[in-house]
Amino acid sequence: MVLIPFLLGRGALSLLYRKRPIQGTLLADSVLTGYLILIGLAEAAHLTAVALGRPFSDCVKLFALLLGVSVLAAAALFLWDKRRRRRLQTSSFPSGGWSGVSIKEQVLFIVFAVLVLLQILQITMQGDVYLGGDMTVETVNSFLTTGDIYKVNPLTGAPYTLGIPMRLQILCLPSLYGCLCTFLGLSAEQVVWGMVPIATLFYSYLAYVILARVLFPNRRDLRGFFLILVALLFLFGDYGYGMDGLGVMHSGFRGVTIRAAVLLPYTVGAVLRGRWKLVVLCVLAEACLVWTFYGAGACLLTAAGLLAVKLLLGCLRRAADGGKGAAV
Repeated sequence: MVLIPFLLGRGALSLLYRKRPIQGTLLADSVLTGYLILIGLAEAAHLTAVALGRPFSDCVKLFALLLGVSVLAAAALFLWDKRRRRRLQTSSFPSGGWSGVSIKEQVLFIVFAVLVLLQILQITMQGDVYLGGDMTVETVNSFLTTGDIYKVNPLTGAPYTLGIPMRLQILCLPSLYGCLCTFLGLSAEQVVWGMVPIATLFYSYLAYVILARVLFPNRRDLRGFFLILVALLFLFGDYGYGMDGLGVMHSGFRGVTIRAAVLLPYTVGAVLRGRWKLVVLCVLAEACLVWTFYGAGACLLTAAGLLAVKLLLGCLRRAADGGKGAAV
């Protein structure tokens, strides 16, 4: 959940941002970027198997090969970047470590940690799972038992007579979860209902940690309040359909939940920092997880809206500065 995405993301960041390294949030950015790359690797293996009509076992082998090669390449890039940083000794973003943490900030961190622990307990100990028509577990089980990808109806066990729409076949989450089941030797229920929701919660908080740091770069206490507010919204926001808390607490395995809890806040943080390559990765990851009309996903629309606001504010600021200069 942490090590492999971290290696993938750290290597990718050292390649994408050689001239302007990411500082301050490097750990969170590395894990989240690696998570996006992991989704991309699963999509590549999934699409290859679907396009060639290969069985699911070949999809698993291809994903393992792509993952192994990517991890080795990322580890090499990680070591190269580490040596380069030692030579340059650059720090373009304040580290903001935990030296000199006040009592207030410690209390805020403890409260936030307790709320997160309560959420993990709620996810792991809930007796039933909110499905809302979702058939992820059944689809993963059909991949594992029949060896075919989207060729057997997961509810009836009979082959599809007309197949399913391509807009659904391109989504890679069932294949990714099936690969995890194969690698870890776990059942679909253990992976989809147990492991993945906790991972989604973890990645979501990493995205909000980055967003809090962007919004309050010099105020750790305000960052703590912000994260506690997010945790409370998750914890008590599971009372209505469509709420983020409902998705995170009860269906963290669904693509729409991953988009709302992880991709969208990470997109906002990337736009506010001007990290457009990360925005592109978020847009592509959403396309692999959620089918949207006309290919325009929420991450793309969010980034476009924020960009328009930034450009508008820049024009207004320049106009105001020009007016002051003319007055002088």
